[in-house]
Amino acid sequence: MPAPEVDETYYNEQTETFLPLQKGLWYSNNSGQSWQATSTQPPLPYVSALAVGESGDIFAGTSRQSGNDPVLYRSTDAGVTWADVGGFTGKGSITSIAVRGGRVYVSFKGDGIYYRDNINVNGSWCNFENNDIYTQTVDWDVRTVVVDYSISDGTVAYAISPTSLYRRNGGTSVCAYWQDINTGIAKVNTQSVAPVGTTVFAVSKDKGGISRSVSGVWTSTLPPNNDADNRRKYQTMSSEYVFVDPANINKVYTMGKVPVSTSSNYKAVLFRTTNTGSNWLEILRSNSQSSEYSFYGFAADPKDALRRYVVGKANGDPVGGGSTIITNYFRTIDGNTWYAIPRIDGTPTNPAFSMAIDPTGTNSFSDNLYSGLQNAGVYRSEDAGANWASSLSDKTIRAVSLNPSLPNYVYAGGDQNSGISMWRFYKPTNTWSNINGPNNVTRILMHPSYPTSVQYVWIVSDNATKIKQTTNGGAIWNDVSLGGLPQGTIINDLRSDPTSNRYIYAATSGGVYKIDPAPQPPSSIKMLTETVNGFPRPKIWWSPSNVESDLQAAPFQVHKYRWHNGIIDYGVIATVSTNSYVDVSEITGSGSAYHDTAYYYITVIDIGNNVSDPTATVKSSVYGEDEPGMNKPSVGSNQTNIPEEFSLSQNYPNPFNPATEIKYALPVDASVSLKVFDIFGREVATLVSGNNVAGYYSVEFDALKVSSGMYFYRLTATGEGQSFTQVRKMILMK
Repeated sequence: MPAPEVDETYYNEQTETFLPLQKGLWYSNNSGQSWQATSTQPPLPYVSALAVGESGDIFAGTSRQSGNDPVLYRSTDAGVTWADVGGFTGKGSITSIAVRGGRVYVSFKGDGIYYRDNINVNGSWCNFENNDIYTQTVDWDVRTVVVDYSISDGTVAYAISPTSLYRRNGGTSVCAYWQDINTGIAKVNTQSVAPVGTTVFAVSKDKGGISRSVSGVWTSTLPPNNDADNRRKYQTMSSEYVFVDPANINKVYTMGKVPVSTSSNYKAVLFRTTNTGSNWLEILRSNSQSSEYSFYGFAADPKDALRRYVVGKANGDPVGGGSTIITNYFRTIDGNTWYAIPRIDGTPTNPAFSMAIDPTGTNSFSDNLYSGLQNAGVYRSEDAGANWASSLSDKTIRAVSLNPSLPNYVYAGGDQNSGISMWRFYKPTNTWSNINGPNNVTRILMHPSYPTSVQYVWIVSDNATKIKQTTNGGAIWNDVSLGGLPQGTIINDLRSDPTSNRYIYAATSGGVYKIDPAPQPPSSIKMLTETVNGFPRPKIWWSPSNVESDLQAAPFQVHKYRWHNGIIDYGVIATVSTNSYVDVSEITGSGSAYHDTAYYYITVIDIGNNVSDPTATVKSSVYGEDEPGMNKPSVGSNQTNIPEEFSLSQNYPNPFNPATEIKYALPVDASVSLKVFDIFGREVATLVSGNNVAGYYSVEFDALKVSSGMYFYRLTATGEGQSFTQVRKMILMK
């Protein structure tokens, strides 16, 4: 078949072939001797990148043309039909695509790399610019991304920018996917979820009653047929919240409001089951009706197995009888009889949305209560609700949360107010502080895998469209991937299982989902030396301070790669339970014999086989053959102490005749250029050009053949994601 006519061709020096430049997608079935266009082009014909997966799927990325955003297309039938699997608003042209093990990487001109770990599952793309899992800070003008085909799951990848090469070391936490657990039930708008072991309860505003999943299969639960009144209320209830009692997991509460048939008003109601949903009984309802009445939340006293609270807005009977009162809080101390907690003077009647309980104190029950209200901030009681004090008084607080084992910190989130949507209370100083970043927070969850920390928090934010997490108490927030959730889903609730630290559950507008989050990597890592069998060996140490509760018995994976005329990747060389490892296969040192560099990093694996992102990389000079092109320690350089930062010193002596000494320091291995220029910018001499290991250096500039005058010397160094340039002047006087 003769080659089709094209607009023009260009010669590709790498492949030594002439390629067509006509817009669209072309293919050759005879090793490039002739080319023809695919029968059906992608909708946007400006194809700028191609990749073929192991299954034969073709991926085509487009460039940004005439205001059109770049798009990633996928064909599963050899180019006959195409589906849009990307859609990257506002991004630069797609520059490359890499596919391995179902994982897809897409790089963009000026916009970094996006990634999905299962292209066959509907989900969102993760942006590595916001989740830095590379060992170095990346120049985000990425031109090429490739995967390591020796790693079958595609978790090891390389990115190439105009200035550097970067490597992703594996890990799955950035793009962990949510698991659909809606078997046997329609994916309705689910308002709240309460997991307990293999049983999960869920409620919906759009569908009365409560659904229960046992071992993954959902059924609806109702009061018995002979209880017509409870059955009618239960089926017509607009449910706001469902809660499993931590002291008795067979006891489940669901709450909300039921309509009054003769008006548009409601009564607030609370139902309970004591046999995991087989039967339900109404145990609390407001005495009268109102358009504002509803129950929104529930809290269990960690110190008292019977003392429970329900929050919202309703009217009811106070302790000791008397006139019915309007209140935000109801309490039981015996598990059966509920009473309204009277409002103190000045307490607003605005609905209360949530409550958190601090179990410290000398009583047999908890005294310290925190509650979030509409347009009234946070109310705190130090006497189990007898008296209340307000904070953040003009704000709508939709969620409050604390870790009962470390209750000095309380988190509160709600509607944005003066640019802030989240706050943190520190009990010892009785002060609230702003937390920047989140926007319009509706749920707060202390990460269940870190029961002894207050630093790990998940929230629902941005009008219930995003889930964010922090690992440092709110200083930095990152998006949690919504991969696996329906597109455009609304997250109504976020909960953990009181019997397990492993899963997090989400109630969404498209059903119920769960995720097994990957562990966090150790917060710090450093290289030490330990003598074994008479020789110094590399010892890698890392901080175990953020270890989660559901790790494998030996959770720390030690990775190693070596640089000698290229990368030699050893993969995981050890899996250990302690927070240090000595590599007895290497001998460390400095000097002419120690010319290789061994690099190490750590990942963590949990009982679900989820692997953390890698730590930073540490390195050690080790015994090996000389490495070409690398300036090693020698006379005039000192590697005994590694400097903390780049520097270029003033030459000495200055003025000079005819020679002077120039010193510089490198905190990391770097590509170095040190040049001398005259006052017109013309290059006079190149003193250093090549790779230097980290250390202190001294170079002599001999100006015997140069005339007197002012000169400039410039140091440029680039390495391990860092760059440095500095210029100084010197005077030659003959």
